[in-house]
Amino acid sequence: MKAIIFFGLGLSVMLVACAGKGADKGPQPSVGPEMGAGSMTSPGTAPPVADMPPAADPKAQCDQLKAEYFAKLNAASGTCTTDADCTNVPGGIDDCGRVVDVTTARAVAPLFEKYVKLCGSNIDCAPEISIPRCRDGRCHSAQQ
Repeated sequence: MKAIIFFGLGLSVMLVACAGKGADKGPQPSVGPEMGAGSMTSPGTAPPVADMPPAADPKAQCDQLKAEYFAKLNAASGTCTTDADCTNVPGGIDDCGRVVDVTTARAVAPLFEKYVKLCGSNIDCAPEISIPRCRDGRCHSAQQ
């Protein structure tokens, strides 16, 4: 009981001291439901997997990262107008990598980096040269 009273007294003294120091600086921001953890996203939205703290089970987080990576790759338009619109994404999640549009490559890059750091790489193919090309409005490898 004494510890609780002491803690309560100490807390009230600290609050009074803090209130006195900032009193001449105008109104201070208040912490409401819109601030704090997850404040970088709109209310009701979850942060992307790449921004989430590590899961308790690393395998579960690896599975999440892999699922988000492939969801973005599979939703890619793959369209292009010039060869500069196409690039390679490395192997490691996707066994050997592939040619995709530049916008998609930028979207999956943070997922790839986090996956390789947390889960390692699973490259499972022989080395090859892949030259991204735009052919008939779609990104392809020159070897395809």
